[in-house]
Order: sequence, then C-alpha cells, then structure tokens
Amino acid sequence: MDRFLLSMACLALLAMGSARTGRAQTIFAGQVAGATYTDVVPDKELFAERKSGMVDSQVEESMDLNGDGIADIKIELYVNAIWTGGQSSTAYCRIYPLHANVALPISEPSSYSKRYYNPGLTKRTLGEAIQSELVASGSMKAGVWVTGPTDLLDANHSFFVLSEGFYGYNSPVGAVHTGFWYDGQDGYLPVRLRANSTAPWQYGWVRLQAPGAFYNNSGEANFGSVSVIIKDYALSNTVLAAQTAQAAGWQIYPTQVTDQLTFEPPTPTGQSQVTVGDLCGRAIAHAVVSGRRQQLSLAGLAAGVYIVQLDTPAGHFVQRITKQ
Repeated sequence: MDRFLLSMACLALLAMGSARTGRAQTIFAGQVAGATYTDVVPDKELFAERKSGMVDSQVEESMDLNGDGIADIKIELYVNAIWTGGQSSTAYCRIYPLHANVALPISEPSSYSKRYYNPGLTKRTLGEAIQSELVASGSMKAGVWVTGPTDLLDANHSFFVLSEGFYGYNSPVGAVHTGFWYDGQDGYLPVRLRANSTAPWQYGWVRLQAPGAFYNNSGEANFGSVSVIIKDYALSNTVLAAQTAQAAGWQIYPTQVTDQLTFEPPTPTGQSQVTVGDLCGRAIAHAVVSGRRQQLSLAGLAAGVYIVQLDTPAGHFVQRITKQ
C-alpha cells in the first residue's frame, strides 16, 4: 500500500483542502484533493465459503486508517456450517468500529425490524457528501454515526453489516437479506476519526466492493459464501467547508446539468468566486457571479462528477453536480 499526501500544486488548483473556519467538515466520496489517500495495491479481497462438515468459515481484517499504529475498524466475513438437515444458513460481512474515537454510520431501511435485522452500514456513491449529517439516500434513511466498542444499539445488535443473509427453517420471515451493499458495485463507506474525545472529527471514506448476492458452489442462493474487496481509502486533512451551498440557502441547479448551470444566492450579494473542479482537485472552470441570478456554461465539460466551490462574502460553500 502506498500512503501519500497530494502535492501542494494539486491542492492549490481547487483549494479544497485549505483551512477555513466552519461548523462541520465535508468530504465527498471518492475525493482525494485535500486528503491523505491510500491506494490498496493490489486490491485486498476477503473471502469466506462454507466448508464440508460442521465447520464454520470466518475471515477477519483490521485496518489502521490514519497510520497511527492503532487498528480503527475490523472487517469480518462469516459463513456458518450447515445445521442438521440443512435447516439454517447464515452468511454475513460486518464491520466493527474498534475504539471510541472512530465512528461508522448506520442507516435503517424502511422495512427495518430489530427482531430480524441488524443495522446496515450507510453506503455512499461517488461524489456524495460525507459529513456530520448524512442525508437519506435511495432506500436508506438518514445515517447515524456510531462509535465503538460500547456505543451500540442494544445487546442483540452489536455489529453493523455491509450485507447479511439468513435462512431459518422455523423463522417466520424465511430467507432474509439485509444491508445496502448488494449490487456488486463499488461503494464508499463513510468513516470519521479523532485523536481523542475532545478533538474534532476527521472525515473520510473507504471504497469497497461487496457481493451482489450469496451463492453456493452450484450457484444456488443459499448463503454459501461471502466476499468483499478493499480498494482504497482517504481521510480529510483539514476543515474543508462550513456547509454545503444548498444548506447556506444558495440554489445551484440543475444538479444533473447538460449545459447551463444556474446560481441564485439567498439574498442579493456582492461578487462571488466560482470554481468547478473534479474530485482529484483539478480546477476545470472559473467564474465570477454577482446579483440574484447568473448562469455558467459547462457545455465543454466531459461527463462526470464535479464539485462547485463558492467563495462568497458570507463564507465558503460547496455543491456536488453531475455533468451529463
């Protein structure tokens, strides 16, 4: 693994990592500008598969995310032995925060039931904001940050799942899939760390690929194996932004833009500097906006995810957009 700090030249292009006074940090999933980035080379694949006989299969991997010599999170994969008569089958991928100065977010699905489901780890897609308040996304409710090892929901729910499969012969719910990591695509797990209980949180992400489903050797969905691939991760270096532009009352639309991007401040304002950059910190476009409403042409930009930065008389704000 190579751990490196992005060059000052790269940071200066977008200045996304410059120190600013603000109420909260914001880093975007996949963002490496203004962050300490670690590429896992080669990708680390963890795999657990049901073995013959009454033998459980379990694989564990601990990760030190900030390089201080202390393990921060543990990834655990488990597949149980087939019970007598094949009446019960369980497989899961869980991640634990290992101490009180690391936190992972959990989200509940709309069908959440504490009796049969364990809390699912929040999943973010490329460019989605990671900050103190994690908004709802898709089928997930808003994320809630939880630290370890004692800040848990209750005695029966002391872990958080990427994905979990269970079949109980006498279970009223039958076969169950829980978690939000079933599409087999890359996802970004939000994380936050701090030096001690009074220090500010440092936000970041871990990019993982989790299975689309659980299968046995014959391709049947009976939770016979589970895997996860660790690809890379990053932690912000400094306070990145006071808040998103939307939270500050700015309207920047459309967020999925093909040509003209419109800016509307909450109140008449003086000149504001606009920078459009990619997630690596490269500045793609600049503009100066003033007044109540103004447009910026992005017709020449390639399709992808970009971050809009606003430097205004009222503060520094950010907004994610997608160029189609």
